[in-house]
Amino acid sequence: MNAPLPSSSLPSNSFDLQQIAASLEDKLDICMNRFKKSLNDMKASFVTPTAPIKAVEEV
Repeated sequence: MNAPLPSSSLPSNSFDLQQIAASLEDKLDICMNRFKKSLNDMKASFVTPTAPIKAVEEV
């Protein structure tokens, strides 16, 4: 008796899953872009303080 239920509700479920997957991909892209930006900001901030320190060490 329960067997026909999943097959009949499958199209709407798969559509919902597609929507969920699409929104998750969008959120993931946003998160990755933010992460890359913050990573680049961190790299930039790491590069600037080390240059004077190296200069001091060489002297």
